[in-house]
Amino acid sequence: MKNSYLFILFLSFFSFGIISCASVFEPKTRAQLHEDQLKMVQYYVSTDIILTRELATGESPSVSSGRVAFVDGKRTEQILISGAFFMKTPGVLVGISRGTLSGSGDWEYFDISFEDDDKLFLRFVRRDDHGDFQLVARGTWPETRYGDLRYTISYKGNKTPYLLGRVNVKYKETKDIRRVKGRRIN
Repeated sequence: MKNSYLFILFLSFFSFGIISCASVFEPKTRAQLHEDQLKMVQYYVSTDIILTRELATGESPSVSSGRVAFVDGKRTEQILISGAFFMKTPGVLVGISRGTLSGSGDWEYFDISFEDDDKLFLRFVRRDDHGDFQLVARGTWPETRYGDLRYTISYKGNKTPYLLGRVNVKYKETKDIRRVKGRRIN
């Protein structure tokens, strides 16, 4: 019986730790942060993203974090950006842009780099300050530019990967406190 309580207590602390570290990057939080503060946020993706491109004969892989594989007898380079549970691959914000598309409202783009080179980034977009920042192709879906090369995007599941951020926001609150002395009977 005692072991059951210890297990439940351990599970509670473990679950709390995961939840507190996996805060979704909400529009309310985004609105409170300036661009220089946004660059201090550690970013992650919701699910694994795999970038794949076919290598020409004799061509060597371009990205050091890539993996060379044979798919249907063709030599390919794959880049894995791990996501989901425990937020595996950290990324940093390297650019923000905004735009308006006719009839579809305002858009905000975050360029997130998961490698040491700022030119190697994925773009995430959010429309009208609503919802998540979702992965978007820099080209015709599912093709995207990653640095100077084109890759095909694939991911697990049927929901487009979205951006997560580890945000520790401290709110400064000003209080005027007046301490009363109390009142005694005469």
